[in-house]
Amino acid sequence: MIRPFVQGDSELGRQRARSFILILTAAHVSTATLTVFVLSQLGQLVSGVLSTFAVTVILGVASVAGLVVDIMAAARGRMSLGLRRQTAKELAHTTDTWWVTPLLWGGDTGIIGTTYRVSFTSWVLLLAALTGAAPPWLGAVYGLAFAIPLILSVSLGDPTSTGLMRSQRMWTNVRGAQMLGIVVMLALPLWTAWTW
Repeated sequence: MIRPFVQGDSELGRQRARSFILILTAAHVSTATLTVFVLSQLGQLVSGVLSTFAVTVILGVASVAGLVVDIMAAARGRMSLGLRRQTAKELAHTTDTWWVTPLLWGGDTGIIGTTYRVSFTSWVLLLAALTGAAPPWLGAVYGLAFAIPLILSVSLGDPTSTGLMRSQRMWTNVRGAQMLGIVVMLALPLWTAWTW
C-alpha cells in the first residue's frame, strides 16, 4: 500500500498531485468529447425526424426544468440532479499504479451522467446532442470548461488552507458553476432557434 501522494509538502507529492490532475482532466475532456460526438451522430438521425420547432420546444422545456432544479440546488447548497456516486478515490491509496485512479475518475465524469452533477446543464447538453442541436465538438468545450478551472484552481490554490476553508471555496465554486449553468439554460432555446 502506498501513502496518499496528493498531500504533503514533498516535491514528489507535488509532482504526483500535478500529474493526478493532468491525467484526470485529460481523461475527462477525452471522454466528454467522445460522449457528445457519439450522441450528436445519433442526433443527426433524430433531427431528420423532428422539426426545428419540436427540438426548440424540447430543449426549452428541459432548460426550464433545469433552471428550477439548479436554482433549488444552489439555494440549498447541493449538487444538481444526478447519480449520487463517484469513482472511489481510495484506489489511489491502495495500488502502486496510482495513475489508474485519475484515469478512471476523469473518464467516469466525462461520460456526463454517471456521477454527481454540479449543474443540470450537463443533461441539457446530452439532450441537445441527442436531438441534433449540439455540434459534435461541443463535448470538448464542456470538458475544457471543467478542466481549465480545475487546473487553475489547483495551480493557484493555497495548499495551507484548512479543510473548512477549502470546503467553503468548493461550495462557492459549485454555486458559481450552477449560476453559469442557469445563464446557459436561459440562452439555449434562443440560440437553438437562431442557429437553425
